[in-house]
Amino acid sequence: MTITRRNAAREFFISTYGNKYANLKFTVVLATRLANGELDWKNRRVLLLAMNRATLSKLISYSDEPGTEVFYTPVPRTAKGDPSVDNSGDGYSIYADVDKRVLDAAVRNWLRMNGFSLIRSGGVVVGEDGQKYPRFHVHLGLSSSTPPREVEELNAALAAKLGADSKTSSAALLRVPGTRNWKPENIGANGRGALVAVASLSYRSLSVSELHQALGTDASSTSAPVRTQSKHEAPTEPVKTSRRERGGRVNATLTGFNGMYKEGTRTNRHGLLMGLVKDCIRAGLTLEQTWGVAEELDAAQDKAAEEGTTVLSQVIKAWNSTPAEQVRAELATADSVAERLAGTQAAEPKRSTSRFLTRQQLRERPEPRWLIERLLPEYGVGQLFGPSYGGKTYAAVDLSMRLCTGMDDWIGQKINGKGSVFYVLMEGGFDFAKRLDAWEMKYGRTSDELSVMVEEELNLADPDSVEALAADVEATSSTPALLVIDTQSLAVRGVDENDNTGMNEVMQSLKALSKRLNCFILLVHHTGHENGDRARGASSQPAALDVIIRIRSSEDKGRHIDVTKVKAGREIKAVEFRLEEQRNGAPAFTVMTAAESVAAHLSNEDRIVAYIRENATDGPVHPNDIAKALGLGESTVRAHCGTLADEAKCMKGQRPPLVVHKIRRQVLYAVAE
Repeated sequence: MTITRRNAAREFFISTYGNKYANLKFTVVLATRLANGELDWKNRRVLLLAMNRATLSKLISYSDEPGTEVFYTPVPRTAKGDPSVDNSGDGYSIYADVDKRVLDAAVRNWLRMNGFSLIRSGGVVVGEDGQKYPRFHVHLGLSSSTPPREVEELNAALAAKLGADSKTSSAALLRVPGTRNWKPENIGANGRGALVAVASLSYRSLSVSELHQALGTDASSTSAPVRTQSKHEAPTEPVKTSRRERGGRVNATLTGFNGMYKEGTRTNRHGLLMGLVKDCIRAGLTLEQTWGVAEELDAAQDKAAEEGTTVLSQVIKAWNSTPAEQVRAELATADSVAERLAGTQAAEPKRSTSRFLTRQQLRERPEPRWLIERLLPEYGVGQLFGPSYGGKTYAAVDLSMRLCTGMDDWIGQKINGKGSVFYVLMEGGFDFAKRLDAWEMKYGRTSDELSVMVEEELNLADPDSVEALAADVEATSSTPALLVIDTQSLAVRGVDENDNTGMNEVMQSLKALSKRLNCFILLVHHTGHENGDRARGASSQPAALDVIIRIRSSEDKGRHIDVTKVKAGREIKAVEFRLEEQRNGAPAFTVMTAAESVAAHLSNEDRIVAYIRENATDGPVHPNDIAKALGLGESTVRAHCGTLADEAKCMKGQRPPLVVHKIRRQVLYAVAE
């Protein structure tokens, strides 16, 4: 599979809408972001398009223009028209825009387990720990067409479960995967908007009843819940509450939303307060207490004053339009999001379907997709090992640079397009830039798709450290194709590398990380002290790995790289390489041709004979020319030439036989008898 934004987007539509995706049409909106960060909604372009390859290529191309945003309606449309006017057809998916909450690992795992796909929307949200985490769009394919009204109800249930934005309408607009997010706060140091990237895909689809079971909602209800909450009059004064009384969910909302107000990035004030009020109801707060919470939104008060209103009036409006009874009912069956934000342990969610597959489902599973044909799959865990000073890092750099610059092959195996590479360097940071420069000098290519983490804290045996690594990758604007960790031994601490149990846990953690990031992970490792044919450490490692690449090095036989294991692929015979010094003094990994490999292992005498056979058929060859061509010393060549001329060694076994003649100061020529 070619690793491009277009293909990632296409895979998303296939996974969400199945094979029928190309026959469905969606409303697409192109809008330009103005200098103040707001969208020029008045001059937007509205299109009705089928999301085929050509369409996705054009939309992605449009989004690369600074400030151009691309949105679409996840529910197919029956005709072109204003996106705010609902002319939806039947839906084939449900969706949620989770832009106010941190989706922790447990929630993401629950979503994946139940068949949801996760799309990073390009923005970030600040967690209670002050760290930035990616925002997500969540999608799930439905096994049958579903009326728009029912899609909206399912969307509302999903949004309530995740604490998501209120984009539940079948006319809602979300971002197209593969395009860019040009909000001012999402523009990177390179001046480009953050990518709307595929985090993980699921090709499963659920029936409506299965989805109700997963969400803990009533499958018999086919209409929107009746809002029975009575209207509330304005309270006389706000009631203050402590952080403990409010709970983690409300506190997180205050932290995130107040920051958004101050930065001017949230234009829907009513939507913000709706979310805050809903959280307060879930926390069991009264209207007076909710008013007290809203009073802490300093920026909201300033904005209300500018607009000639008050925070209280907005809170009452939100409170009266929020069905408190429904919210409290949702809270009883909600998953662990709020509880984890509050720091409490939640029960594991109940699975809606079995993880066992039928024979037919096995047949329908997609074929493996390859970063490098029959060598590196799209995701999985592999190991490149070799002796110290054998060229491991140079080989990993060559692989990384060839992938992110879009070269044709690596060690003779086809590369299926270009992709972003993340390189975690645990040692050798002092000259790594020089090594990259040497590679660029050798091959004349460069790329900004390589990101390097230099000698930072990482422990693959620590779940929190692995989570931090994933967050670092997801916080960038790039979609990873390959993650290199160099070296494995320095990245695994607190676990005996010879302990099968401990290393199995590390490998399982890496496999989960690979699926989460949807990329291949390559570990650079050392050989064993006594056996250079296997990697150092636990004997269980080879069985847990999807790919094993070996480097062997010796003075007499040179350096070789071969592939000893590829699941669903093929083993690759040894290829000889050399480290070729560049003008900056650093070497670059260079695969040798068959002729170069043979020549490298000939004796000097054999090399001289081969040169004479090739070049002396039309006349004499001077030893100086031989020395220059073969990189040998002139005195060495003259000594061998004299021996050859005197003993005529090259006659033995040659067909046709050659006679080497010695004339005038060891000038040689060869003729066939």
